[in-house]
Amino acid sequence: GAIGFVLFADLGCNSIAFIKAFGAGALLVMVFDTMAPEAYREAGPVTGLTAVVGFAFAYLLGEVA
Repeated sequence: GAIGFVLFADLGCNSIAFIKAFGAGALLVMVFDTMAPEAYREAGPVTGLTAVVGFAFAYLLGEVA
């Protein structure tokens, strides 16, 4: 963390936003690659809709706070 803080201290807002979006996308891919198939087997097609609603809710919470 400290090395990243020093290396990326002078980056602009757009670069920081890109890095954060890339990291968030990587986390989503990892979660859905491992958890979504099992969830789909257990809950069926409603799994995708539930995930989208959950992420939308999390986004709204992040914007309000």
